[in-house]
Amino acid sequence: MRKFVIRGTCFSVIGIALLFAVNALYIRTNGYKSKDETFRYFLMPRNIQVANFGSSHGAYGFDYSGIEGITGFNFGLPGQNPHYDLKVLQQYSERLAEGCVVIIPISYFTFDQQRDSDNLRRMYYRIIDYGSIYNHKITEYLRLGLLPILSASFNAKFIIKDKKDISFNLYWLYDYMRIHYTENDIEGFKQNAQGHLDYCRRITDEGENEEYNTKCLEEMIELCREKGFRPVLITMPFTKYYNDMFSEEFYADFHAKIDRLCEKYAVPYYDYSRDPRITDNLRLFIDSNHLNYEGSATFTRMILSDLGLI
Repeated sequence: MRKFVIRGTCFSVIGIALLFAVNALYIRTNGYKSKDETFRYFLMPRNIQVANFGSSHGAYGFDYSGIEGITGFNFGLPGQNPHYDLKVLQQYSERLAEGCVVIIPISYFTFDQQRDSDNLRRMYYRIIDYGSIYNHKITEYLRLGLLPILSASFNAKFIIKDKKDISFNLYWLYDYMRIHYTENDIEGFKQNAQGHLDYCRRITDEGENEEYNTKCLEEMIELCREKGFRPVLITMPFTKYYNDMFSEEFYADFHAKIDRLCEKYAVPYYDYSRDPRITDNLRLFIDSNHLNYEGSATFTRMILSDLGLI
């Protein structure tokens, strides 16, 4: 019996050691790092001079690759709410240079975003500390954070033959759903605007999370001031057809919330939601409220110029 226990223990130790060894090989691969929208985090530079956060509007809206003389980084991720904006800033603040301009996008549903969803939560085990994840689960952490080889499935093949680089198609969902509007497809933009509005109303809790989300935004501003960063609030560019979905009463309430933040912290706010330099050009949008590759490059150069950085 004793020999059986010893033998079983030895096999268990060897098995666990092999599991950790294979996992170590896997997390070094470009394939693992290219798994989802967090791929950029594995390419993060140091001494970042301009950083933006935000949900899909931020994720799709900024591209610093063509800007010379500026080290910029896009921390935005689809669905990212103020809770994760704050936690990501806390996690990576050491990567930001002193005086870094921190751009905090506030979209029409930012104040009402839910704190948690399964798809949203699972993405963050790769990039922030376990304790920073709202409603974290140890089983998810084991599979997605500590030992991602357990959930690798066919991606384990990258241990044998890796990808050439770290890359990911940010617009994969648009390609999958075949959402590609031409600038003349006005009806398509209108239908998309209504669809996005309906979707956001389904996944947000009106008023329920406003206090918490506002608190997270305030803590971001306070952290920026503490670290010597320059916080800037913005609203991203949207098409006319998206803006037309909202009432004047909604806009008055939305801007009142932002005004309170600006007055309390003396932080600047730039509203690009109706800026004709970009919103009148449908060629720059992939749908009614998100910029495409060309649009993100155009907008990034525009806002950096407005901020006096280029």
